[in-house]
Amino acid sequence: MAGALDALEAEAVRRALHGVEKPVFRGGEQVATVTELSDGLLTLLLKQRWAEREAERAARQRTGLQDMERLRRALYEKLARQFVPPGTETTDPGPE
Repeated sequence: MAGALDALEAEAVRRALHGVEKPVFRGGEQVATVTELSDGLLTLLLKQRWAEREAERAARQRTGLQDMERLRRALYEKLARQFVPPGTETTDPGPE
């Protein structure tokens, strides 16, 4: 199924970017061909790619925030161990 979807997507890209040759008839005979591009397909492909990129960006941002929170907690714990006398209980004040 994934292979068929990839083939369909490749064909959509080809039609959007390179177009399809269509015959031109005059007097019942083919006199030329024209290349017809698909702006609609190109628009759909760009919307899909934009959505994928936004999802990737949001995932990176979530990961970055989680990493920052882990670093903040680790730093707080390290500072608490260095500046609080032994035996004194400390609690994380959390984000304010």
